Amino acid sequence: MIESKMMEDGMGKWLGIIVAFLMVLPGCGTETPTRFNTFTPLTSIVITSAVVDLPSGVSTQLTATGNFSGLFTRDITNQVEWSSAQQLTADFPPDLPFGRIQAFVPGTAIVTAVLDGVVSDGIILTVNDAVITALTVAPLLPSLPLGLSQAFTAQGVFTGGITLDLSKDVTWFSSNEAVATVSDLFASKGEATALQIGSTEISALFDIGPTATASTTLTVTAATLSTIAVTPSNPSILSLSTQVFSAQGTYSDKTTRDITTEVSWESTAPTVATLATGNIVKALTPGVSTIKATLGTRIGTSNLRVTGGSLQSIALTLAQANNNVLIRDTVSRVTARGTFSNNASRDITEAVVLTDNSVNVNVTPDSGGLAWVQATGVTPAGDPAKIFATYDSTVTTGEILLTVTEPLLSSIAISPTNLTLANATSGRLSLTGIFSSSNQDLTPTAAWTSANPAIAAVDNDGLEKGRVHALSPGTVDITSTYGGQTVTTSVTVVARTLQSLTISAVTTPSAILAGTEKKFKVEALYTDGVRQDVTENVAWSINDSNVARFSDQFDPGLVVAVDAGVAILTAKIGNISDTETLTVSQ
Repeated sequence: MIESKMMEDGMGKWLGIIVAFLMVLPGCGTETPTRFNTFTPLTSIVITSAVVDLPSGVSTQLTATGNFSGLFTRDITNQVEWSSAQQLTADFPPDLPFGRIQAFVPGTAIVTAVLDGVVSDGIILTVNDAVITALTVAPLLPSLPLGLSQAFTAQGVFTGGITLDLSKDVTWFSSNEAVATVSDLFASKGEATALQIGSTEISALFDIGPTATASTTLTVTAATLSTIAVTPSNPSILSLSTQVFSAQGTYSDKTTRDITTEVSWESTAPTVATLATGNIVKALTPGVSTIKATLGTRIGTSNLRVTGGSLQSIALTLAQANNNVLIRDTVSRVTARGTFSNNASRDITEAVVLTDNSVNVNVTPDSGGLAWVQATGVTPAGDPAKIFATYDSTVTTGEILLTVTEPLLSSIAISPTNLTLANATSGRLSLTGIFSSSNQDLTPTAAWTSANPAIAAVDNDGLEKGRVHALSPGTVDITSTYGGQTVTTSVTVVARTLQSLTISAVTTPSAILAGTEKKFKVEALYTDGVRQDVTENVAWSINDSNVARFSDQFDPGLVVAVDAGVAILTAKIGNISDTETLTVSQ
């Protein structure tokens, strides 16, 4: 008895597993199958129709549902073979979809469906002798923006008060196909497409028995805005930096247009990022803010991620000053560096406001984060000038003391004394003033000239002063003048063929986090074995600005990390390049 009970329990268990397995196979239930059932037998077919009594000329859709051994059912309309026992009364025209039957002449037709040897019960379709008395189309007098489509429907009223949808049974026309076309293909019957601003009559014709027509005027209007794309899409930037966004509109006629100045801009988290002006967003503190561009009912978005920590302190440096001392009537570059909550330090000159408290100095911000201080007068003994860098006066201010002395010049010296450059490259010359009290870099203050700019030209403006550009082979004298004194050096330009480029790190920070700067240089190797620094001559690029960007446009090769990830840094001259991988940590 126990053994028999165990066998019964075991068989019941296996039967349950088999049934459960069959129920979860593809094609189970009434959902669309992922593949056709290949092993559960089809046992019956049921045909259904919304309408079984039709006037001549009208079609209707039949549906075939298969029952598979009582386990599941499935729509098999497109798999069965349809047939009408009275084809002159009603039949399945080959140009109509599976299961679409057309009524021809009054009478009755028995319709069946067959699949895998299983035949459905017949469904009786009656074709009556009703004739059409009225035809209407909808919608009436629609307006349609250029490029969009409008589906029209047709409804017929027959004798006896029968009302039927004839959208698939009428023939559709457009009186002006240059303005809009209307499809007469079965799948898209009655669908009008706007092609040109103007108007056209959309007509429907039912021509079985008494002819009936109906029409309405379709007005095509100007294209309307469909979507707004905000670029860049989901960028990462450092705190205190700015991001310029743009908006492009795609219209109903598939045309696109820059609508940056037409949209309204919004930052959803103004404590993270705020609108500086228009489409320029200023990052404040780490976090995420959604930048929205709105025009009418359309909205485009981009999620801005701010990294790099919060500003803790500011330190100022003077590039040309010697121990914070400048000679009167000379200039020095001023740089503000911020230290942030993640211990990163970076140039923030462009983000701060620079001021001074003395008539003896003049601080002048330049474009792109470049700023200068000009020593205009001698500071009183024991009372140096102060230069301030302020970011949000309620938060952080940095300052530096500057003493200005009289220019008691002894001599000037140019460096290097001889410079050799490969053609189409550049190099830097510097001028040092030897004064009675100290030495000072006079490069941005001195005047620079070339004896033959066709061989080598020298820049004489701002931060570029003293930069020599090799233009053609030969030797030329470059002259620098300050305080009535002149010094000359020789520059030789040599025609050389570039063989390779090599990127290498100049600084190696212990950890590269968001906001950390890292300096790279590039050395060129020529076919004659000569090597030359070409950091300022290569074309620099970074493949992912969300990971790293160039920190200072005036300092080529200086890169600042933005967000965690891997970026590829490339330096290129012509067809020759080198790459360096930069990994930024969280």
